[in-house]
Amino acid sequence: MALKIKDIAKKAGVSITAVSFALNNKEGISDETRKKILDIVSECGYTPRTLIKFDEIDQLQQANTSKLILLLNCPSTPFTKVESGNVSLSFYEIIKEVERSANQNQYDLVFKSINMDSSFQEEVHKIVTNYHVAGIIVASTAIPSFYIKQVQELGVPVVAIDSYYSDINVDCVVMDNYAGAYAAGKYLIELGHKKIGYLKSVARVNNFDERQKGFEAALNECGIDLDPANIYQVGSTIEDCETGLSEALTEKRNLPTALFAESDYLAVGALKSFQGLGIKVPDDVSVIGFDNIAISELMTPKLTTVSVPWGDMADMAIETLMRQIRQEGKTNLKTRIGVELIKRESCRVVK
Repeated sequence: MALKIKDIAKKAGVSITAVSFALNNKEGISDETRKKILDIVSECGYTPRTLIKFDEIDQLQQANTSKLILLLNCPSTPFTKVESGNVSLSFYEIIKEVERSANQNQYDLVFKSINMDSSFQEEVHKIVTNYHVAGIIVASTAIPSFYIKQVQELGVPVVAIDSYYSDINVDCVVMDNYAGAYAAGKYLIELGHKKIGYLKSVARVNNFDERQKGFEAALNECGIDLDPANIYQVGSTIEDCETGLSEALTEKRNLPTALFAESDYLAVGALKSFQGLGIKVPDDVSVIGFDNIAISELMTPKLTTVSVPWGDMADMAIETLMRQIRQEGKTNLKTRIGVELIKRESCRVVK
């Protein structure tokens, strides 16, 4: 009975890429691994022609005939639970801006969403071969580096956007989360706030961790400690944040004079919670968010926030991918794009 490529890979204890390398007589695997794979193929009577041929794809890419870029989204992970409210804005902004930038470079964009599980690499492999993509942009907000490495193993140029990876050699483009949160903290201090709180999502991603570090650094420089009693950890959607914060404040109404939220979704949830509790923004408490989503300017009061230049991030990601496709340079590029504090109506001076 003929085996599928995933069956051979499982039987040999190797990746599907290694199987293709062995059957197409390509470098990149050891002689021992190659022999192991070929022995399995011989034993099971497998015909290599039924496999997808990587060498044909390589020829297409080397001839620059492929004009298609894959934008890959991974909506779930066994390691980090991220509610849709956390990433939906950045995700849709990424789609729009990456497509625009790709089109400007005479490339088309195909979007695919794949869950992170045991068949992840195989599913990405099918897309890469079926569409003959020239490169991959991974919308990587909540993706562990383990899966990024699996995409890289397919031998196609890869750039991660919206998350920074220091532990693997992959090109990545991310907003400067640290600097944006640092600027928010400094702004609240300049307004005279000393008792400052932090609104934290229960779902943790790299971006949020960087924001917390930047915000705490701003406070520490001015001799202000972030009191654990003023850190409110809530659900990641607007609704969950509103409910969680309302419950927390029912037990303790001794509010800080200012509150930084890790995302605009949390900030909007806070504004709704405060409204229901009769707490006035900014008279009783000032609020700053992060992301500058569309609703932030429609709230009452309009939300002070940190604006993310999604267009610049997409342009840099596509430019970096083009560099790989043209095989220009071998140094990994890890790019942080600057952000901007947008001052609106949700913060006030205290004396």
